[in-house]
Amino acid sequence: GDVEDQFTFGPEFDALLTEALAQRPEILESEAQLSAARRGVQYARRSEYPSRSLKLTDTYEPDPAAFSRQNVGAIGLGVQIPIFDGGLARERAREARGVEATAAVNRRQLTDQVQLDVQQAYIALVRARNRVAVANIGLSQAREAYRLARVRYSAGVSQSAGVSPQLELSGAQTTLSQAQSNQVSALYEYNTARAQVDRSAGRYSFTGSAPGYEALPGAKVTGAQQGTRRER
Repeated sequence: GDVEDQFTFGPEFDALLTEALAQRPEILESEAQLSAARRGVQYARRSEYPSRSLKLTDTYEPDPAAFSRQNVGAIGLGVQIPIFDGGLARERAREARGVEATAAVNRRQLTDQVQLDVQQAYIALVRARNRVAVANIGLSQAREAYRLARVRYSAGVSQSAGVSPQLELSGAQTTLSQAQSNQVSALYEYNTARAQVDRSAGRYSFTGSAPGYEALPGAKVTGAQQGTRRER
């Protein structure tokens, strides 16, 4: 009874999704939070392990007459085992693992949201692109119909019997104007869809010469594999 969706968007969508997952700011932030949470687990687990300490001392003891002195050196090695801490170290590690799990869930949710944004933007772009193609064809047909109507009007004939050539020319001109308006609307929708695709891919996330990150933050900050972290 399961329903499987075998639809694929194609390589263009795959490249767009890869770009979005690599440079959307919320994805980079979630990766940084997850990396910090994992480091916190490592630090918390260290408190469960025995700790060692090494101590070197040198004591100077002059005699009362100050004619001689004695230096006494000592080396101390200490080991601490967290046995009687009331389970504090264990609970710290458990808390850190909970923070890591929360960061991983947030990362997964943001990834799904970004993928949904890219899908919606890409579908809108494809629809707008097809609408532009249809509008261009309609405009070409309307121009040809208007040209033929003008030829028939100059000859004093019409395509249909009983129809005035002037009325036929007027109708063809109205159809041409509507086709031009449809093309303008289709182009507007297409450019809007392109802007949404750019936004969904994170292409407008960095400011260039304006204050803020002028380029994609680097791998040492977020775990990404490209770019450098430069902040103004």
